[in-house]
Amino acid sequence: MPSYTTRKTKTGTVVDVRFRIWGEETFDIPNLYKSVRKPNRKEMKSEMKIWELKEFLRFQETVDDVLWKTFFMCLFYSGRRVGEAVALSDADVYRVNGVYCLDINKNLSRKTMRTDDKFVISAPKTATSNRAVALPQVMNAQIDQYLAYKTAHEIPGKSAGFLRRRRAEEERSEVEIPRLRSE
Repeated sequence: MPSYTTRKTKTGTVVDVRFRIWGEETFDIPNLYKSVRKPNRKEMKSEMKIWELKEFLRFQETVDDVLWKTFFMCLFYSGRRVGEAVALSDADVYRVNGVYCLDINKNLSRKTMRTDDKFVISAPKTATSNRAVALPQVMNAQIDQYLAYKTAHEIPGKSAGFLRRRRAEEERSEVEIPRLRSE
């Protein structure tokens, strides 16, 4: 019997190909691996592009609306996804020891089978997506300003499901900041 080796892979120990060939030739055991089609390799994902702080501050200078300024700052400083940030309600923003925190426990999505709703607020896909995020001190004054603006203009506390990415594109193009994603 010829010698064979084993090697470790991510899925476990795999007997070397030479052993399978020996078994096929010696005992007429068909090698079923020959008929298995190898999966297509997906393209390697490119590195995620993110704005530097100076690019974000340049972008932020062009935003004059309190609602949108707070929204974009929340996205940048907390690292939340757009759907998570849009689904936030007043009950999800609270203050602990002088620091604002966000309770991320829902997501806004357009992917729904219902024909009557364009958007649906649902629970996150995994349990680890439920989390609390502390915002940096930079956000305290902005959130206070936003809450005062909301009270003065009698904006309801429900999720703002009408927010769109289009506004970000308009603001970004004004100051010639590079796109983060190609669509």
